[in-house]
Parts: sequence; structure tokens; C-alpha cells
Amino acid sequence: MMRERVETILRQISENANSAGRSPGKIRLLAVSKTHPATRIREAYALGLREFGENYADELATKAPQLKDLR
Repeated sequence: MMRERVETILRQISENANSAGRSPGKIRLLAVSKTHPATRIREAYALGLREFGENYADELATKAPQLKDLR
């Protein structure tokens, strides 16, 4: 299910960028990972997402050790 969502979002970004005369490669997708467990972040990472946003420092502090092997 996440794969389909990511593919849809990336396709929409590409289509909208092209319509606006922009390069899709210049647009960054920031995945909001707040309230999601480290396992979901790993799943998103495996799909190619590399930038994640957290709202709370304590939540990041809990997840960071579990994800330290990711670049």
C-alpha cells in the first residue's frame, strides 16, 4: 500500500512540475514520519524516500537509535 502511495505522489510531482516548466528532479519530497514507528520509516526508506520530518524531539530521540544504520 505504501508503495502505491509513494508512486502516485512521485507521478503527481512529475506531472505538476512538467506542467509548470520545472524539473521534477529539483523538487524534494519530505515524508512526515511523526507518530509512525521506525518500521514504517524503514519501509519508506526502502522505497527511496530519504528525507523525513518529525515534530517532537523526544519522538526523534526514540526512533534515531533504531534507524542509525540508514544513511
